[in-house]
Amino acid sequence: MLWCFFALPMKMHKGKAYIATARRSYFCLSFENRARIQIIANLLEIAKNPTKKTRMLYGANLSFKQAEQYLELLSKANLLSKKEGDGKRKRSIIFLTTSNGRRFLKHYDALLKLAPFLE
Repeated sequence: MLWCFFALPMKMHKGKAYIATARRSYFCLSFENRARIQIIANLLEIAKNPTKKTRMLYGANLSFKQAEQYLELLSKANLLSKKEGDGKRKRSIIFLTTSNGRRFLKHYDALLKLAPFLE
């Protein structure tokens, strides 16, 4: 574990620096734009375990409007499934990566191994 210049724990992963946040997650210090396929892969990776929309928003670092568009696209492509959870205050929607989504991630990882400059 490294430490960044403002005394927060930092770790390196795939050549990018991530700093720890108050919620025990990590925030990427990379300032380059991501390709659409990277965002899709990131959302599918987050949704491998049943996840709410808010967690996916924060995990993929997307705005609400962007997340809505991507989640709708992934649902229509059968890469992500939606089901109603049993939230205490109101009905919540839970997202989960489908078998097609997991297959997409497997092929995406294989592509990155063949051509690491795409990352």
